[in-house]
Amino acid sequence: LQAAGDNLLAPSGLGINLYAREIDPSRWYPDPYLLLTLKKLRSNNIKIGLLSNCGWDVTTVLQRHNIMTYFNSCALSYQIGHRKPEPESFQIICEQLGVAPQNALMVGDKPAREQPAVDIGMHHLNVDFLHGGTTGLTTILPYTAALRSRGGDATSFKSLG
Repeated sequence: LQAAGDNLLAPSGLGINLYAREIDPSRWYPDPYLLLTLKKLRSNNIKIGLLSNCGWDVTTVLQRHNIMTYFNSCALSYQIGHRKPEPESFQIICEQLGVAPQNALMVGDKPAREQPAVDIGMHHLNVDFLHGGTTGLTTILPYTAALRSRGGDATSFKSLG
């Protein structure tokens, strides 16, 4: 069994090949509603940040699909030294965007990993149907409008990974 595991991680092993496929920007495609949602958020002067636990630079995917320009800030765990669910990761992205957590909406797909965002005062919207989400990206807009009506900055950020 050990020899089989060693082969997975060998330079020509399956594990290396799978990882190479995982980080290949040409194999990633954005949610169909993502661009529409990002455009609407930007047109309403909503700041957008990205917080990702990926161990590689996911901005290459966003650049490939001409999406990176919609983000005001990007915090990648391997660069900031904190990862979800550490509360510091959520505090860092709020600081980068210049908003208080109480005026931010965390849009994510793994609620257990994102609970610390709620614990520091952020609002949370789960958009992943596989993990109990009941809504899609297009419902971000009413949440940000509600935050704005309270006098907040109505910042939104999408979490990947």
